[in-house]
Amino acid sequence: MIYTYNKLVRDKIPKEINNVKGRKANYRILDNNEYMQELDKKLFEEAHEFIEEHSIEELADLMEVIETIMKEKNILHKDVEIARQLKNKKKGSFKDKVYLINVEQEQADEREEKELNKEWRKNSLSNNNETITIWNTNELLEEIQKINILNCEHLREIADRVEMFDTNYTSELKQVIIDKADIIKLNNLKEKYNNDEKIKKELLVEIKEIASYYGITSGS
Repeated sequence: MIYTYNKLVRDKIPKEINNVKGRKANYRILDNNEYMQELDKKLFEEAHEFIEEHSIEELADLMEVIETIMKEKNILHKDVEIARQLKNKKKGSFKDKVYLINVEQEQADEREEKELNKEWRKNSLSNNNETITIWNTNELLEEIQKINILNCEHLREIADRVEMFDTNYTSELKQVIIDKADIIKLNNLKEKYNNDEKIKKELLVEIKEIASYYGITSGS
């Protein structure tokens, strides 16, 4: 059996693997350009791992990658702290929990367009071409409001995209959406309703009830 990883790992991992009978690590040393590319990927990986678990260990892994990048790019901690303080003074920090929904303006803004079209926004934290993941309850409610809920496949696609911090919460949300999709398909609700508003409201209420059970405030 071969398990393929193709990723940057900590220095002692190959030795640790080879010390176990019946296991052999095949690896190579990266050149400088490859190394920086893999560090960037590792940053996404460790950020994702921390989001899933919110543990000290995963935060330590994330910080180790950041420390390594800083060392490779000759960035000093004091310079980062100065930059952090300057940005806080100009734009504030994140302590007030401000969640920007959208910006309305009369003319197109090049800066706004550039911000919204960054690759990581389009491709999600996995850094590929998969559909963007839904990370919080408000986003989930907004996505459901956008679609024709009588389209079962649209509902299942949304369920696949849900990935909350709490795995049990994620599982319950996915299940209630899939169940609703199955009900729509089995009962041919397209014939029962002229529009999707009634059943959409039912699903939104169910999601909010699950959010409330987990102590999570959802949008109205």
